[in-house]
Amino acid sequence: MTATDEPGTKSGAGERSPGEREIAGRVDAEAEIRELHEFFERWYRGDTEETETAFVRFGAALGPGFRLVSPEGDVYDRRAILDAVRKGHSAEGDVRIWIENIKVRKIGRESIFATYEEWQSSQGETTGRISTVLFKIDPHGFNGVLWMHVHETWLPGGGSER
Repeated sequence: MTATDEPGTKSGAGERSPGEREIAGRVDAEAEIRELHEFFERWYRGDTEETETAFVRFGAALGPGFRLVSPEGDVYDRRAILDAVRKGHSAEGDVRIWIENIKVRKIGRESIFATYEEWQSSQGETTGRISTVLFKIDPHGFNGVLWMHVHETWLPGGGSER
C-alpha cells in the first residue's frame, strides 16, 4: 500500500456475507501486519519521503490509547511511538524487516488478537521478536483494523542479548 492509497478501501466489502466478513477480518489483520512492517522498512531505509503525507500511513494505523510494551519491558504510548518512528526516518539504510508465523483469532465482534514473529536485519546483525497485538475492528482503519496494543518479546537467540 502506498501513502496515496485510501485507508480501509476494499473492493466489494459491502457485498460479503457475515461468514465471509469474519474470514476477511482475519485476512485483513494479516495484511495489516505485513503492510505496516513494509512501511517501517521503507521509512527506516529512507525509501519513503519524509513528509506528513507519507507518515500518515503509520499515524492513522494506531488507535487512540495505543500502547507498546518493548522486549525490554518499557511501555510507550501512542505519542512516544509516533515521535520515535518519525525521528527514525533514514536511520537504517540497509535494514530489512520481515514477518513470519502470523496467527490470527477474532475475539468477539470488535477485536482481533494476533501473534507473529518480526525479524530485522541491519549492519550484519539479525534480531527476532515475537509480538502479540490487539486490533480493534474499525472500517476506517487500514485493512479495517486499528492497532490498540502490542507486546514484544525477544526470541531465543534473536536479540535478547541486547
